[in-house]
Amino acid sequence: VHDDITEKHFLLQKSGKSEVEVELVHYNKVMTSEQVLADFKERGLKPAPIEVGLALGKEKPDLQREFPIVMLGSVRQFWFFRGVPCLWGLSDGRRLGLSDFEDRWHGRFRFLAVREV
Repeated sequence: VHDDITEKHFLLQKSGKSEVEVELVHYNKVMTSEQVLADFKERGLKPAPIEVGLALGKEKPDLQREFPIVMLGSVRQFWFFRGVPCLWGLSDGRRLGLSDFEDRWHGRFRFLAVREV
């Protein structure tokens, strides 16, 4: 886990349960975060917060080894960039990192979205 992913920086919903429909959106082309969010809005989707991504990682631990999964619903403002959580992994393990919101996301990335049920 990235050192800056803490309760201090990311307010986590700790209690209760909610049922959401989860969708991994794949564009297979270079996209900006703003383009992804605009597309989500058109589709009636919301960017998933970190809690949903953590639940997905727990339920399907090998999924993030296939492709990185970005959670644009949780953004941490640092003095020099906006960080968004990203699940990724290699054969040696799984990671929860921070990526720059301003990045241009190449076609390998998936974006986690939710639709309230």
